Amino acid sequence: MGFISSLLARVNIAKPESEWRDEFRNSIITCHMGLERDQTKLCFFASFHPQGLISPFVLAYLRALRENGFDIVLCKTSPVLDAGTLESALSLCHKIIHRENIGYDFASFRTCFDVVDDWQQATAILFTNDSILGPLCSLSPLFAEMDNRPEVFWGLNDNYQGKYHFQSFFLYCKAPVLESKAFLHFWMDLEILDDKKEIIAQYEVGFSRRMIRAGLSHAVLFPIGATLDCCKRLGSAFQYPEIFKKKTVNTTRYCWYELIEYLNYPFLKSEIPRDNHYKSQQINKVSDILKRALPESSWAYLEDVIAPLDDDLNH
Repeated sequence: MGFISSLLARVNIAKPESEWRDEFRNSIITCHMGLERDQTKLCFFASFHPQGLISPFVLAYLRALRENGFDIVLCKTSPVLDAGTLESALSLCHKIIHRENIGYDFASFRTCFDVVDDWQQATAILFTNDSILGPLCSLSPLFAEMDNRPEVFWGLNDNYQGKYHFQSFFLYCKAPVLESKAFLHFWMDLEILDDKKEIIAQYEVGFSRRMIRAGLSHAVLFPIGATLDCCKRLGSAFQYPEIFKKKTVNTTRYCWYELIEYLNYPFLKSEIPRDNHYKSQQINKVSDILKRALPESSWAYLEDVIAPLDDDLNH
């Protein structure tokens, strides 16, 4: 049964599959088979690299997800795929999709449904991407907490920018979410959009808002209130006291160091070493922090991640 057919059957809508969009399936260039399905949870992982590489950080994240009981569908929107790193990733993934670079992450997530016929049997689906570097510590305690607590919809971080939502780089949906009409209608309604602001509003912010409005029980692992309380306790050691007066704060930007060092946060947003927009006083510690995620044989890759930062610091 196709993706749309399965959705229509579950929400009891009498509309033939031929009348629904097929641009997601048509965007697939190739689909590479990896491991057989043997886990109860699924991960849909959106990724892009300009040279088609699957970076050491992505491989480390895939390995950690596999160790935590996930069958993984990796969706790459790079111009080409690098054969060497593709082979490494196939040893960790159920399937790897190479698709046209249209529609950003949520279009990639939607395309993943088309290549997994039995996604409805999963006990949970994780939607994630390569905008985070890590993991910097074990993910097992986090998944244990999410699986053992009654809430069915989870994020790593919440955010009030725009409207209240869970940050979209890590969204964990347990079976009651997968079975809900809100979830099914979201994916049926999804279109390939070109406008980034509209994508953020409708999908990156809109997905979690729709799940929450539907009454699905929800929680975040690193809530904004607890993160800011941690930063306040540091007193003058915290660089950005002005954020305590703001109504909207992205803690993964302003509090990244405190999240990692004091709250055992497992990731660093890739924009921190790439851009350092907020001139963090802790930025010189990034290299040592990121080494936690990689074997020593991959440390040379860090030069690609933090070299622009080092140039900026020298001026």
